[in-house]
Amino acid sequence: MNFSNKIMNWYSKNKRNLPWRKTINPFHILISELMLQQTRVSHVVKYYSNFIQKFPTIEKVAESSEKNILKEWKGLGYYFRAKNLYNFAKLIYKKKFFPDRYHKLIKFKGIGPYTAAAVSSICFSEIVPAIDCNVVRVFSRYFGIHYDISKSLDRTNLSIMIKKIMDVKYPGLFNQAIMDLGATLCTFKKYQCFSCPINDFCFSKNNNVVDQFPKKNKKK
Repeated sequence: MNFSNKIMNWYSKNKRNLPWRKTINPFHILISELMLQQTRVSHVVKYYSNFIQKFPTIEKVAESSEKNILKEWKGLGYYFRAKNLYNFAKLIYKKKFFPDRYHKLIKFKGIGPYTAAAVSSICFSEIVPAIDCNVVRVFSRYFGIHYDISKSLDRTNLSIMIKKIMDVKYPGLFNQAIMDLGATLCTFKKYQCFSCPINDFCFSKNNNVVDQFPKKNKKK
């Protein structure tokens, strides 16, 4: 069984029960990803559900006011995210077309490489890795990457490596599986290698150096 099959089988049995996992509505997924930026999952859950109930469509957001959007965002912090969401909704509502590819999404303010990849892969099945700190940690340990991959050029190289083992039929589920693995088993300190579905060929586990990855350049 290859890498993709192993991780997908594990995910089908162990995925976290999160409200945004029940939809592929691109606007709802975008809302969840913006809320999750620099915010813990457990904190986002109730805010996401309340926000979607109040603003179920992009039209509702666009036709509202920035003041109302910020009011519903209260408690999540980083309010520039709500402002970016509101401006995005107004632009898209005017164009009557939701951007369905990574290179289109990333042009909008507030939508970075990770968010664009998450939305395009989950909602439109685009084969593009969504790389956040959890994903970096998983693949740094799995491949044994002996250099700091926080720079954009190195992230591009990592993306190329991941594409070679991605599930091409369900890239969105693959991305979510890696995210969940990094968030639950392959954590920063309390890693659970013996429960990991891909431990057979994991460099760091097989060499007993899990705690040494991912590599970070020492600050001067």
